[in-house]
Amino acid sequence: MDSQTANQFLGSKISLISRSEIRYEGFLYAIDVREATISLSKVRSFGTEDRPTDRALFPKEDVYEFIIFRGSDIKTLDVIGPPRSASDNESGLDLDELAPLDANLSAQGA
Repeated sequence: MDSQTANQFLGSKISLISRSEIRYEGFLYAIDVREATISLSKVRSFGTEDRPTDRALFPKEDVYEFIIFRGSDIKTLDVIGPPRSASDNESGLDLDELAPLDANLSAQGA
């Protein structure tokens, strides 16, 4: 995926299931190709729900400001909502401040 394609999803609502079968929902904040990570903001954990696992976890009421996921820890990732416009921004993020892919690479000392 090139940076222009990746950047079009910044601010989108994401549903992610980890390899531990835990579902998270949040807003795509950054993609770091070099580190193979995805950052979500305003993240909620829905636990393991009905997915089979050795260790079931219940949903949490907490909303995490940011969580960085390693690509190797992600089982599935779905875009469930388009990027929010400034007037329709339920994420509470300043959409002009979202980290584009190229900026992440520069910040990492590329």
